[in-house]
Amino acid sequence: MVDSHDLLDARVIILSTLVTSTVIGSMKLYKKFQPIRSIHSIPKAYFHNKTLYGYVTRVGDGDNFHFYHTPGGRWLGWGTKYRPLPKKHYRGIGTLPIRLCGIDAPERSHFGKPAQLFSDEALMWLKLKLLHKNVRMKPLCIDQYERVVGHVQVREWLIWRDVGRQMLRTGLCSVYEGSQVEFDGMERVYRQEEKESKRKKRGMWSVKTLTPREYKRIYNKH
Repeated sequence: MVDSHDLLDARVIILSTLVTSTVIGSMKLYKKFQPIRSIHSIPKAYFHNKTLYGYVTRVGDGDNFHFYHTPGGRWLGWGTKYRPLPKKHYRGIGTLPIRLCGIDAPERSHFGKPAQLFSDEALMWLKLKLLHKNVRMKPLCIDQYERVVGHVQVREWLIWRDVGRQMLRTGLCSVYEGSQVEFDGMERVYRQEEKESKRKKRGMWSVKTLTPREYKRIYNKH
């Protein structure tokens, strides 16, 4: 015969286990769907492993932009009146500065340095491709300028497209040759796209000009 006290103890243990599991599970879900609002808040385990979903608030150059993390997307109400997306980019909004991995776009004029050929075209292309759109971004590292170097994809119709690869295909950037280079396994593909753009004289390869890397070597000396 089973003792009533033993039954009570078993029920208490089962109930305690269920409550504990529920609390732990809820905490994990809460943490999983908490938006990341600074680059140093990105968990180390996410780099090279996890893809973040978000919205592009600003495109600052031909190879970088600002990313507003929206975990769960529309499934968790982002883009609705309950969780609106920022209509304008402003300081304090909590965006992450992102640099596209594996590519280097022509430099725009700044600090008295002249703009490279096709720098405006590269900026316009990236704006049309990403501005005010949802993207997927896999963080790879943080560069010397405190930007997240990321592998970025944008959805076109029902397919997620590699933004860096598409830009190389247009001839509006080159493969990145500097330090802290990250390709997320796409180096061979990226170099093949650049080679094909050179062969067909697309974009910056249609004229004789400095590559972004050569431009930096010359003007960073001054």
